[in-house]
Amino acid sequence: MLKKSLLKKGKTFLILLFLIITACASDSRIDKNASVPSKITPEFLKKILDENDKNYLLIDVRTPSEYKKGHIPSALLIPYDEIEKHTEEISKEKVIILYCHSGRRSGIALSALKNLGYKKLINFGGITNWTYPLEK
Repeated sequence: MLKKSLLKKGKTFLILLFLIITACASDSRIDKNASVPSKITPEFLKKILDENDKNYLLIDVRTPSEYKKGHIPSALLIPYDEIEKHTEEISKEKVIILYCHSGRRSGIALSALKNLGYKKLINFGGITNWTYPLEK
């Protein structure tokens, strides 16, 4: 009787373990119909850039002088206070990743885009989160 009970508990444990592993496994790409995470890591962003994933658009919302001093590779410069004037460059089909120096201006830009109907938005925060070389 004790053996059957342990065997049953073991099977249950393996099934639960399988379900947990399956649920936690994820692809690095975001499905167009899936919800977009609110935060991503520098490693995830680097992978997107290295793969040249066309489902994403990275936007630096700092000033042109800040951008010239160094920016994340392939970032499009659109200052946060001009973001609403550049919607023709920003596809609603893509996942839009925004960043600035500390995360404040990218948050403002994210709110502006959200008010314009954009749904797939991520605030990467500050360029200080980026742990890889900058482009000049």
